[in-house]
Amino acid sequence: MGISMSKSGVLLFILIFLTTSCLIPSLPVQAEPRTLIVPDYYPTITSAIGNAKEGDTIYVKKGTYNETTLEINKTLSLIGEDRSNTIINIYPPIGFAGLSWWLEPVYSYDRPLKIKANNVRLSGFTITSNSSGSNSSGGIRVYGEGSQITDNFIKTGLALDKPGHNITRNIIRGGLECGGDASDIVIFNNNLERVWIIGSGITIQGNTVSDRGIGIGGYGNTVLENDIENCSMGIGLWGNASNNMVYHNNFVNNTIQAGLQQRRLNLTVGEWDDGPDFGGNFWSDYNGTDADGDGFGDTPYVIDDDNKDNYPLMEPIDIPVPPLEKQELEPEPFPVVPVAAASVATVAVVAVGLLVYFRKRSH
Repeated sequence: MGISMSKSGVLLFILIFLTTSCLIPSLPVQAEPRTLIVPDYYPTITSAIGNAKEGDTIYVKKGTYNETTLEINKTLSLIGEDRSNTIINIYPPIGFAGLSWWLEPVYSYDRPLKIKANNVRLSGFTITSNSSGSNSSGGIRVYGEGSQITDNFIKTGLALDKPGHNITRNIIRGGLECGGDASDIVIFNNNLERVWIIGSGITIQGNTVSDRGIGIGGYGNTVLENDIENCSMGIGLWGNASNNMVYHNNFVNNTIQAGLQQRRLNLTVGEWDDGPDFGGNFWSDYNGTDADGDGFGDTPYVIDDDNKDNYPLMEPIDIPVPPLEKQELEPEPFPVVPVAAASVATVAVVAVGLLVYFRKRSH
């Protein structure tokens, strides 16, 4: 009996060691990013965001999802399976917004989607809201930094408050606004109605802009290789606009091709061409000639006495537009925590079985 109990003690020691070994490696792995699938794991996007952790991916399958409001307050990726068929309808409540000039209460919709964390990725959705209007006041607002917003059809407008964003391959109805603290932003290959820039160091390249055009009140921005067509004003610079570069764009059939409004004195609003080697912009109402056949007009395109495109293009430029990239679902991480728990449970069951066996043998 003594020998049998000794064997049992040794066995218990080994089993405890194995159990501990199973637990220890799993602890750091629990922090690895996960993929949460809607509606497989969570019925709504709101519940998935609430259960997500920093760095997780929320993958939303094709379908229509009705939400009250969405708030992303942690760094994560929210990815739709298919932009055309993964639809988020957001119905924010109406709340008190302040008092009018006549001290009457004013009520308005809450913003349907707020991104308050840094480095958020939003891709692959059609986003609509009952609060959508002609501008971004009822739309998506990004309060954090460094977000990637790509391959969406945004019908609500979009406003950016902070630096470092990448806005690529979206269709955006309503306004795309970059506030005074917004900087180092790339707006590339989108279909837009209106762009409003107060920030600095922003690149607007390869977009199609229609309806209301581009307005710039900031400095050091670049407007390059865009099709700007059929707008009330193709581009307008105003207020503190200075040192902006505007070249290699197609300005076609805009009511006002370029306007300068409410400018501060002694500020250079920008350059309208990139010199004799690269030239300026194509203006559909330019009526000059090209006697030497170099592709540039022989006389400047005059915006006002201080702003001229010295090398207007005689033909529209071809805008390089890359194909849209299909979003693929990343492989779901191996479920380390459930497997580790199952391993511990298995070891425990085996341990109990062996102890019972040895006890019977000892008797």
